[in-house]
Amino acid sequence: MMSEPPPPLVLLIEGPDDDALLGGHLAPGVISIVCGGRKTVIDAVKGAEEVGWTHVLGLVDRDLVPEIDGPESLPTGVVVTDAYDLTADVAAAKPGAIGQALTAHAYVEARRVTQARSEPIETSVLDLATRFAGVRIVVQRREHPVVLGGFDFRRVLDSEYRTLDASGFVDALRVTDTNFAFTEEMREEFADSIARSAGRRHLAGGHDIAAAAFGIATKAGARRFSKEGLERTIRAFAECAVLRTIACLVALQALAAERQSVPMFDCFSDAPA
Repeated sequence: MMSEPPPPLVLLIEGPDDDALLGGHLAPGVISIVCGGRKTVIDAVKGAEEVGWTHVLGLVDRDLVPEIDGPESLPTGVVVTDAYDLTADVAAAKPGAIGQALTAHAYVEARRVTQARSEPIETSVLDLATRFAGVRIVVQRREHPVVLGGFDFRRVLDSEYRTLDASGFVDALRVTDTNFAFTEEMREEFADSIARSAGRRHLAGGHDIAAAAFGIATKAGARRFSKEGLERTIRAFAECAVLRTIACLVALQALAAERQSVPMFDCFSDAPA
């Protein structure tokens, strides 16, 4: 890249999910680079700004950084998603997207859960996913020897598909240290964190939303779909009308105009005046 004329804008992103969401909506001449992680994006934009490159911008996931590490200082060219990640931003900007996606994969089972819980299936999914966010916060803050990837959400649902209390989540965790055990004080911390995170949808990431939806549907008997397929279906709602309402993308578009006088995304050019 150093030996070629620089593009008008470079957007650094964390991973392939972001590229799948945004790659087809970049304005002509803008390129995106998958950097493989949050820290890499931040460090690369910081380095670009130190040498005076104004055309390099970055988008990173919010994750649970404020809850675990507190406020952070970022380069001016880095924008953070509003929710945990961009997939969660899309789901929040398109009301009903989670329910529609799950119904498309498991209509009968989604209806079964809706009738049992007497609430929209999307509400049930977000209840489960946001409670799990409380578990993530404690595990990551305390660095407990626990594997969160592949968490089986079916284990925290009762026979009526309702979410168990905090002790159910703790008992369902996979502990990697055979000498480790959760104390009563630790369990109380989990209970408090889960209670505070419940319903706060910006704390739940796309992977956990899809995993929670998959867990609910498979608990109800669904078999022939995957968490990955469900998450791709949610991302498919990222049409221009939705992307124009996502604050972090609006901020990137404004930064691109301010720094380079060019658009970052083509989605904004046809927006109503």
